[in-house]
Amino acid sequence: MDPDGVAGPALSFDGIDDYIDLGPGMNLGTNDATISIWYKIDAKPTSAAGVIGKSVYGPTKGRYSILWSANYITSMFHGNTEVSAKNGWQTSYYDGQWHQLTAVYARSSANSVYVDNELLASANISNSTTYNMKNTALWLIGAYGNSNGNAPQPNYYCKGSLVEARLMFQAVSEDWIWASHRNIAFNNSFNEYGTPVSNMSNGTIIELR
Repeated sequence: MDPDGVAGPALSFDGIDDYIDLGPGMNLGTNDATISIWYKIDAKPTSAAGVIGKSVYGPTKGRYSILWSANYITSMFHGNTEVSAKNGWQTSYYDGQWHQLTAVYARSSANSVYVDNELLASANISNSTTYNMKNTALWLIGAYGNSNGNAPQPNYYCKGSLVEARLMFQAVSEDWIWASHRNIAFNNSFNEYGTPVSNMSNGTIIELR
């Protein structure tokens, strides 16, 4: 457990055998989707690791996930073909602070990956607009699936702290990513429907977008 989460306590993963198994469900079917998670690491990864998603170590269709390696942060989507959107690391991404990772799968256009509210890379997936994304692989956090999709792949475990994992069956906008990031990164509490946001003094500037 990492008590210093971005919004309450987070889970700490040792990079050896820690992971969360959410079962073989959460198939996308023909839906658009967005997955996101907050992470904290204080060094650039030295090897490949699964972060979040439905992953298989091999060319199995119907998988989608965020993973990273020593060189890249990658969002992978395998419909009719395997398509990866990836970009290299910046030192600010492994500075011991919390960052939001987001992958957006807009089936008629692109697979896009973001750190915080910054677009890292995008790749065309329109050839899989109507492909039924379905398989029996496990949906994992902190690890990458093996060749059968029924357990983690050895040595593909994530080292660091993770929190606020989400899956939505819609492709969110860049404005949504921006707002989601700022709501957690720059607030010390969540806003609830029907309650005041805060008691602000005169002269407070509210940034809207």
